Amino acid sequence: FTSATFDSLYYIAVTRPDGTTLLNTPLAGANAELDLSTLTQTGTYQVVIDPDEGATGDITTTLAADVEGGALSASGPSVPTTIVRPGQNSHFTFTGMAGQSLSLGLTGATFDGLYYLAVTRPDGTTVVNTPLAGADGDVDLPTLAQTGTYQVVLDPSAVGTGQATITLSADVDGGALTAGDPSQTIAVERPGQNGRFSLAATAGQTPALKFSDVTLGGLYTVTILRPDGTVFASRTLIGDNTITAPALTATGNYQVVIDPSSAATGSLSVALASN
Repeated sequence: FTSATFDSLYYIAVTRPDGTTLLNTPLAGANAELDLSTLTQTGTYQVVIDPDEGATGDITTTLAADVEGGALSASGPSVPTTIVRPGQNSHFTFTGMAGQSLSLGLTGATFDGLYYLAVTRPDGTTVVNTPLAGADGDVDLPTLAQTGTYQVVLDPSAVGTGQATITLSADVDGGALTAGDPSQTIAVERPGQNGRFSLAATAGQTPALKFSDVTLGGLYTVTILRPDGTVFASRTLIGDNTITAPALTATGNYQVVIDPSSAATGSLSVALASN
């Protein structure tokens, strides 16, 4: 809905061919949108625009189907998409396996405001629905809990139009860090991609991580995950740096995740010392 001139709220009601209500939602402002749930009936739907408090004015209504971007692959190319109709979304899919660590990178986005990236599991439940802004951004997915086809929807806010390129990536496996060994180098080559190292440690240790030869070009976040996958510590760094973790609370295999900001790519080297 664009160029609305109503002074107050206006309600959008959509009814199915059998007369039942699909939605009845209040909107406000000159530009707004509604995403309809997957249609369950074939036939003629009714749309009613009802200004509140007897208001008068004009409005332009656009019906749009999702732009089908196709299948994303963690080893395949980035996929561009263009949204040209107000209220339109872009839709993608990817095949995931339980236990995978994946991320999505957005580059070259030209939307004027926020845009949302939503991912749903094969059973239809939500994994993430994250707002982004600016030309480049990324979303790290929690470890996948289901095997099957995931749905990805790119939804510009306030009927925004524009284009973006989306990239699905698996974490780069940097291997195991061992105290006293030489630095290990990883290259993050895909927008939105993370690097990951493992670290076998015992409760009470305070491991120090030294990051050198960093070419990521901006901020990056280092997150240490406990053996059960929960976050133990997290720090945002820039350039070459060293951090010392608090005393570890459990014995087992920790994960160190390197997450460049704004879908940046580059490389770095990591060395481990234990205090």
